[in-house]
Amino acid sequence: MGTSSRFTLYMCKCSRMFISFMFIFFVAACAPPDVKLNCEFKESSSNPPTQDEVVVILSPSDKFVDFRSAITSAKSQIADVMRNGDTKISIVIGDGEPRIVANKFVSTSDQFTDTGKNQKIDDALAVIDKVVKCIELNDQQIFPVTEEINFLNAIQIGANSFTNEASDKHIFVVGNGLQTKGTFDFVNGLSADKVANDSTLSDLLSQSAIGDLGGANVTWIGLGQTRQGDQQPLDQNAREVLVDFWTKVVTAGGGKPTKIVAGDISQGTTPTGGIPTTVVPINVVKACIEPIIVTSDDGFEFMGNDASFKYPDKAKSSAERIKAKLDVAECLRGITVTGFVASGGTKEGCARVAGFGDDLSLQRANAFKALLKEVGVKIQITPAPGGLGKVPDCIDGVGVEELMKQNRIAVITERK
Repeated sequence: MGTSSRFTLYMCKCSRMFISFMFIFFVAACAPPDVKLNCEFKESSSNPPTQDEVVVILSPSDKFVDFRSAITSAKSQIADVMRNGDTKISIVIGDGEPRIVANKFVSTSDQFTDTGKNQKIDDALAVIDKVVKCIELNDQQIFPVTEEINFLNAIQIGANSFTNEASDKHIFVVGNGLQTKGTFDFVNGLSADKVANDSTLSDLLSQSAIGDLGGANVTWIGLGQTRQGDQQPLDQNAREVLVDFWTKVVTAGGGKPTKIVAGDISQGTTPTGGIPTTVVPINVVKACIEPIIVTSDDGFEFMGNDASFKYPDKAKSSAERIKAKLDVAECLRGITVTGFVASGGTKEGCARVAGFGDDLSLQRANAFKALLKEVGVKIQITPAPGGLGKVPDCIDGVGVEELMKQNRIAVITERK
């Protein structure tokens, strides 16, 4: 073989090697990079006074239905707030150790076009999506999340982030409301009824466990929603009890329960991961005693508009009979005595305005508590104001005695 032939063969080999190298380089360069989710969130460098302050609490429990659906519902409502003007948005993880993980300043003042405003809002909402993805990543090294859920603490941490007294304040809670860790929990089951919620609320207030919400408007997305197969669905009574509980908590903290209703996120089994939580039993806690209603016929009758018993001996006899019932029920840890009053036939009473008779009903509940203690009831007794009874008892400004009598009662319930 001549020199020219050998050179040509060498060039051909080199060309094939070069082409092969370029092909490998091209494939490697065009392959999608292995991009890891960045779960580091930096605080917004701009933090001027804003027209609105928004807190978003995310509790994607593994017992929830489909957290993605809940987020979609929440984002549309959050966006409506941000369109009002400059907004500071803070994101709280509502796990067992709640904390703020991100915040962002969003300027939607009139100097921006609608397109510009929408882009800024979308950027802020994207941070919410990213936090949810980091939670679902379930990597304790990259984004630690503790087990169980503590809504009460998460709400308070969110409220503590408010800095501008003049701003409109909003708290959006995304979760099913089944708290499993903290000052209280539902791991033994929900309260039996709304009256039992009053006892829990009294306990929380006595422990200073409910802080100042600063007049914030509170919206809850997904309240009472559970994943089929993982957490027993809440029946109608349980849903109402849960709504009532969180409404009372928010109100006691000086917040506005703007939209705290049972969730309407569709039931589903889409596996979205989430924070591991304990299953909450529903309607498994049997009442130790059935509610005891004490009427004027039983001695729950007072002198005029005060808390002095009209027939003390009759009232005492009634208290002794109640003590006998309580003594038999050895499972009791305590009771709640809720007083109710009649309207009295006044114009204000006929209007049946909210809060009417609260002070007087509490005074009478305290009077009945004292009577029970006098006859020897040893368990803890919590008095509660029931206010005006549920029966409309006056017509055209005139009280109807038979109807008013139905409202002059005390209700004794088990204290959960």
